Amino acid sequence: MACLPNSLRAMTQSTSKRLLSQSTKCTRKGITYSRLLFFNHSLPHSRPFCAAQPSLHQKITFENQPLSWLFVSDSVAGAYGAQVNLELDLDRRLTEETYVNLMVNNVNLREMDIDVYKLAEDFKQLKQKEKEKSDLIAEKQRVAEELQALKNKESDPSTQPLIQEAVQKLFQLKQAIVNTPPFWELEESVILRALKLPNDLHPDTPHGESTILKEKAGVYNDVHNKLSHVEIGKKFDLIKFSNVGPKAYYLKKDLAVAEMELITTVVEYMQAQHFYFIAAPEFFKTPILEGCGLNIHDPSEVFTMIEAKENIEPMIHLTGVSPASFIGYVAKTCIGDKSMPLNMFACGRTYQNCNLPGLYGAVQSNQVGLFSCVKEEDVNRQMVKLTNLIWTFLEGFGFPLRMCQANAKNLKVSESRRVDFEVYAPGIQQYVTVASVADLGDYVSRRLMVTHNLNHSDIRSSKIVHMLSGVALNITSLLAVWTEHSNSSQETFSLCPLPPGQKIKTEKDQ
Repeated sequence: MACLPNSLRAMTQSTSKRLLSQSTKCTRKGITYSRLLFFNHSLPHSRPFCAAQPSLHQKITFENQPLSWLFVSDSVAGAYGAQVNLELDLDRRLTEETYVNLMVNNVNLREMDIDVYKLAEDFKQLKQKEKEKSDLIAEKQRVAEELQALKNKESDPSTQPLIQEAVQKLFQLKQAIVNTPPFWELEESVILRALKLPNDLHPDTPHGESTILKEKAGVYNDVHNKLSHVEIGKKFDLIKFSNVGPKAYYLKKDLAVAEMELITTVVEYMQAQHFYFIAAPEFFKTPILEGCGLNIHDPSEVFTMIEAKENIEPMIHLTGVSPASFIGYVAKTCIGDKSMPLNMFACGRTYQNCNLPGLYGAVQSNQVGLFSCVKEEDVNRQMVKLTNLIWTFLEGFGFPLRMCQANAKNLKVSESRRVDFEVYAPGIQQYVTVASVADLGDYVSRRLMVTHNLNHSDIRSSKIVHMLSGVALNITSLLAVWTEHSNSSQETFSLCPLPPGQKIKTEKDQ
């Protein structure tokens, strides 16, 4: 097995070892490397609500939790504090008729239950009430300044009637402001619904079926009548599926070694592309996930640590290596223009809810996530760079490969477009996604105050950061595909080698 780089070894000791050291062992037949779904013992009074539980279709309501951690209305009277200065670009999205119609089409294509026209109407009413109140305040300020100017000329007898008139008008304006009915409920209703609006659709996103952008047959074309990786694992004692948790499993012998070699290969490749290797967190507070557009009340989207709390505090959620890993790192940050594009990647566990068999649907798997912060004018260029980077890496394995533009229905709320990389899995006779790149635009940045500027100290004029996020490689899924493409008809099992003359290309080779 190839030696692990120091950065990967440090990450393994600091995070993976904490959860896996109790169940990693060596046997005479080889290495047994476990993959079990455990939870950190740092929350002894908490219990996890897993996506593996049967009531996935039911939404969860948590005690002592506000409807949103990103928006705090005046009605809560300081019960909990605002986390960010929320900016949702609603003056454009819900005021201009063209954009409202686009949003209606966007919501319909994603099959979301949001009445955009009603929301736009309520937002217009909210803006009108805000304008009426602000006009009163501005008029009060104008009359106060006028009164002060008259008092400076108080020695002139002709100013006395004017002063009395100004005092009376100022009193009336103060009363009008005090008597203005509060519109907290309308504001709360509008903003909470607006938080659920999806990202704008990119013109490249197909409205119907997903589009195949590029395809390669590969060198392993004899993919019919192959055993699945589950059958191969049982036949050659390479995988042990355990009953200790939902879809828990152990990798053994060659597969355990191959997994670590895959990790080493992709980590070295990403470092060669000048991406910063970070140790990403796995647990996140509610504001970060809400800023990413995730619904924490949906157990199919988020694993939540349910903990009895008397005070109103954000909850803790488990997502593993995900967009939140990087977004939490840059939230409420002004990035210097000289650091753009800011490219990062992380390697570790990720968690999902999937109905595919075996390792494809494992609740916990290993993956390498990637992330880029760029200027608005550089988004398309960076999107092309990332997709080429992943395609170059995957085609070196020689498996049937294709690159697809995801359709609107399959996009996440925060995504304006996404490109998926799929490898053919002969065991289930379908293509499986092993990597992806998504354009988040400024959707998350506006929610979590991520900006960039040439001058760090002048954040008031900072521009909004645009983000791209994705998966450089799902190690577990590719390992399952590799197993199914390998020799399994004889008495012994061996993973197929890379094609002759092929190697994992780096930037220096191109």
